[in-house]
Amino acid sequence: MGAAGMVCLVVASLIVAGGGKPSLLWSVACFALFALGFIYTWPTTLALCSRAAPSAIGGVVMGLAFLTSFVSNYLCGLLGSYYEKMEPVSFWGLHAAISLAGAIGVLAFYRPLNQILQPTPS
Repeated sequence: MGAAGMVCLVVASLIVAGGGKPSLLWSVACFALFALGFIYTWPTTLALCSRAAPSAIGGVVMGLAFLTSFVSNYLCGLLGSYYEKMEPVSFWGLHAAISLAGAIGVLAFYRPLNQILQPTPS
């Protein structure tokens, strides 16, 4: 969903580059897709961390989950420093590629992680 949201901004940037005026709906679609993606993944991530972690270190694992959020938001700010240095289509395309790479990474590791995290029948 994040990659699809960024593609909305790529399309809007292409419209501007072509001399047109993009609709406000492109940016609304971008943020709606990102919000839906966040709502879909964050509670699932926290539930997975709390369920899969041993009870003795459950709080630490939850803290690590929030640490990933901090690091990713910091890196977003760092990436945002290139906004004026790059063409808009390239800038938003880079964001789309990063989101897509994350999705591909999740799909690539889905089976091995699923086998590790599945509860064993007792």
